[in-house]
Amino acid sequence: MSVNVNNAASDEERFSDDELMIQINIAGSDTTSNALSRILCLLFLHPDVQDKVHGEPAEAGDATGEMTYDDLIGFSYFEAVFRETLQFYPPSTSCNGSA
Repeated sequence: MSVNVNNAASDEERFSDDELMIQINIAGSDTTSNALSRILCLLFLHPDVQDKVHGEPAEAGDATGEMTYDDLIGFSYFEAVFRETLQFYPPSTSCNGSA
């Protein structure tokens, strides 16, 4: 539930500021850890994909191994793996704040 939706809710349905922060912290940590766990599990099950993902950082950077922001955002294969995983296994399936 966004802050704007919370502010528009009736007094009975509105979260206090403390309750809202707790909900945001719980949802953020659970969805992040679930997404990362799923990605790591899928990479484990598909070693060929894992090798390609590992290859991107190995090919990036300069002679000293230092990477720039441009190098990091150039990891297109990893980004594709990340997006496909989230498409097929979204960490959160509810968009309206109800369970």
